Formats: sequence, structure tokens, C-alpha cells
Amino acid sequence: MTAEEKKDHIAQTFMEMAKTMPIKDIRVGELITKAGVSRATFYRLFHDKYDVMNWTYQKVEQPAINERPALADVESWAYPGFAYI
Repeated sequence: MTAEEKKDHIAQTFMEMAKTMPIKDIRVGELITKAGVSRATFYRLFHDKYDVMNWTYQKVEQPAINERPALADVESWAYPGFAYI
């Protein structure tokens, strides 16, 4: 398994765990056990659980937002709505 595949696997496991518990309650030890990777592998690929979350956002969510220019251009839709606040 390549490093990128391991990152994908860890991130997928993290997201599955986040469906059933608050992110603040997810522990690296439990994450690596469920993902079937060693602690050394985890820390070679990520700094902490928040790095996993950020990596997942960058890989999955950000490209989806970028594909929708109306969502990516916050100024075009958000700021006019704030004018009334």
C-alpha cells in the first residue's frame, strides 16, 4: 500500500468514526487500531487527528467546492446577504 493509499484509508476510517462520535472524542490510538496501521505510520503521514481532518478537506471537500464557482466565490453570494445585518 502506498503512502497516499494509507492516507486515504486513515482518512476514511476517521470519517467513519466521526459519523458516530464527536471529533474531540476520537483518539489516535483508537483510530490506528480501527485503520490497522501502526502509530509510527500514522505520525509519518499526519501530525495529529486535525491534520487528518484538514487533509480530507483539502482532498475531498475543496475540489468539490472549486467545481461549483458559485460556491467558491463567497463574495458573490455571502456578502450581499450580510449587508442587512
